[in-house]
Amino acid sequence: MSTFGRRKVVNLTLHLRKKRVEWKPTAGEVCSNKNFSFMIMQTQAELNYQRIAQAIEYLEKNFQHQPELDEVAEQVHVSPFHFQRLFTEWAGISPKRFLQYLTVDFLKSKLKETTTVVEAAEAAGLSSQSRVYDLFTTLEAVTPQEYKQRGSITIQYGFTETRFGTALLGVSERGICWLSFIQTDGDAFASLEEMKTYWHNSIFRENKELIAEYAMRIFTSPRQPKADTPLPGERGRG
Repeated sequence: MSTFGRRKVVNLTLHLRKKRVEWKPTAGEVCSNKNFSFMIMQTQAELNYQRIAQAIEYLEKNFQHQPELDEVAEQVHVSPFHFQRLFTEWAGISPKRFLQYLTVDFLKSKLKETTTVVEAAEAAGLSSQSRVYDLFTTLEAVTPQEYKQRGSITIQYGFTETRFGTALLGVSERGICWLSFIQTDGDAFASLEEMKTYWHNSIFRENKELIAEYAMRIFTSPRQPKADTPLPGERGRG
């Protein structure tokens, strides 16, 4: 999934959680102690939403100097421990992971130009090009050089059904390097061509069994048991 797509997911998560706290009781209902307690909880939830929205805005504006957790927590006037918990609860990912998404998005835009990996690392506020390598292999499942060349890798792909609809997954030897959702029947071919155009220097092989394994892992409900062993080529994404 692209970083743009991940940021859309974060924004959607925030929106849905905010909608859960927008209900207002009527004047008669306020008399109930239970509803009064709910209103207090609702006010706190609205405050937490504003804090996390402010934190996201701060990270988007300042990611190039790679702010620490303490710095961002101070911006929203909570302790680092409390901020870590709040951000993960409301945004669905940790502050560190969101900062990594912003950083790799910036690095990708730089590498599309003639920028070297060293220059891209400096522009993103990273201490070395090895950190660029780690970000790409962890979040994009390719090396910076492979991304810049748009390939020289083998991508196994397939369509799979999820609770969000039909999805197209592409998997390199390091993990998932492509994820898109199919809106209509005609979109399946278009999505496949889009992936092949994006990774135009790569070799593509359909592998329904492998894609089914990945889909089961990433779209499994948190209440369902997960496999104990990692999938082939999978890297940590937590």
